[in-house]
Amino acid sequence: MNELLIRDTKDELSKDKIIQLLKRAEKGEINIKYVIEMMQNSRKEAVVYKDRIELFVNVEEIYYISVIDGVTKVFTKNECYNSYHSLDKWEKTLKEKGINEFYRSHRNCIVNIMKIKKIDKIITFNNGDK
Repeated sequence: MNELLIRDTKDELSKDKIIQLLKRAEKGEINIKYVIEMMQNSRKEAVVYKDRIELFVNVEEIYYISVIDGVTKVFTKNECYNSYHSLDKWEKTLKEKGINEFYRSHRNCIVNIMKIKKIDKIITFNNGDK
């Protein structure tokens, strides 16, 4: 099990790579705006599992995280993944990473408020899940 829950892909753009890109921009080989965009366009990815294979999912693609039969499940538009972390750990890590789109709506569920289509007595997501 990976202890990592959420990684920032900006970390994969090494200092050497940034320096190399800045030198190329200085020579006029590439546009400096491209370099700045690469540095700013980091995204956060969550570690999830499908058939015991470790995968990374863009956090923005997560609709909700729920505990079902004692297993933490991560739901995207079309997929359901497992997580080896508790909802408490998810909630804490999301806050620590400055990801504010998630709300603990129930003791067994954290929802991405950006993916909510409608709220009645139950929450309906853009992908049709309830």
